[in-house]
Amino acid sequence: MSAQSLAKPVVARGKSLLISAALKLALKTRSIGALGVREIGREAGLNPNTFYRHFSSLEDLGLSILNEVIASWRQPLRDIRRKAAEAAAAQIPPPAVSTDYWAVCLKKAKLVAALTIEGYFDFVLKNPEAFLIGVSEMSGSSSKLRHRLQEAIEELASDLAEDIRIYQLLPMLSDAALKDMSSVIIRQIFMLSTDYIDAPEKREEMRKMAVDLMINLVAGAIALEVSDRETMLSLAEILRSEV
Repeated sequence: MSAQSLAKPVVARGKSLLISAALKLALKTRSIGALGVREIGREAGLNPNTFYRHFSSLEDLGLSILNEVIASWRQPLRDIRRKAAEAAAAQIPPPAVSTDYWAVCLKKAKLVAALTIEGYFDFVLKNPEAFLIGVSEMSGSSSKLRHRLQEAIEELASDLAEDIRIYQLLPMLSDAALKDMSSVIIRQIFMLSTDYIDAPEKREEMRKMAVDLMINLVAGAIALEVSDRETMLSLAEILRSEV
């Protein structure tokens, strides 16, 4: 084994330690840019000078953190939706006639929304530092970090739209409408994450608010897509009913 191959695990470990240290420290400051290189090095148990072996700047560190965090979010969030869709399918029987298809899909969509929100916020509480930093950097001073987070919102929205299609939850929506709606849902729910972490006494209220937000966005999208008045009124009645 060459010296170069032996060095790779050491380099990877050093980078990982710096990322973990920055996440821990940023939990207090809620900003990667507010941290210092020496501070991060001390927290990581490394010589501060080793920082620049792995990152060219704090912004570069921030991008590495965001890339790792975003990559670690996507599949767990999709798993939450998959489990919610499976639970909804088990509870809501298939349509007896073809004309009931949209109604049954919408009932499933409402239940999936409620179960997904519950699972999402549980995931937030297990990863508070990542969400606190992510939401903070959405309005931070680094244009590169803001841009990466905007990309992440669209990636997560694309996942959501694809899952809605896979589980046949909103077949009445066009691809364009579904994409726009998914983008707004992801952005708004993501921004609620910090409040959910900071205010335990309001968590039940915020979960309900998040579900209501999703239902209202679905209602708006359907209203723009479904032209038949009788069908629209029937679907609206389902949306107004309790989950």
